[in-house]
Amino acid sequence: MLKKIISGGKAGADRAALDVAIRFGIPHGGWISKDNRKDDVGLPDKYQLEEMLTKSRSSAIAHNVLQSDGTLIISRGPLEGDITLARQLAVHHGRPWLHININKTFISDSIKILEGLHTRWIVLLKSLSEDDLKKEFIHPDYSKRISLGVNISLYAWHSNHHLEHIKQALRYRGVFQ
Repeated sequence: MLKKIISGGKAGADRAALDVAIRFGIPHGGWISKDNRKDDVGLPDKYQLEEMLTKSRSSAIAHNVLQSDGTLIISRGPLEGDITLARQLAVHHGRPWLHININKTFISDSIKILEGLHTRWIVLLKSLSEDDLKKEFIHPDYSKRISLGVNISLYAWHSNHHLEHIKQALRYRGVFQ
């Protein structure tokens, strides 16, 4: 179970992780180098990051890697710069780490995952009764009561919408009109 998200707060995946933590009420934090909040335009105070006494970005990275149970690195291409240091520190200190190079992630693999997930959803959904579909809950995004049947319809539309985006990307290979 995820106990806490630790991040250095840099733009991109670091901030996305903090935003997810805030959105879902997951404890979060991390370390940033001295004056980083001032240097990194737009680093909001909502991120519960501690400022170190040193201006060394390497020290902040080391602190974040060593304070966490594992390190997730997301990149577009090979590791370089500060990110290489995070991997080296995780390896050196025997900490689990995972590198996802999104340039090597194939869209067709994502489609297979979605198709498999939807196949399992079908089995579950076919087991629901009419009474089950009428049951209501407070939707976390809309803060209003919604029936399970309506929510399933919204999910189906939303999923198909994403699937069409992926198929379009495959057809046009990034050349959109």
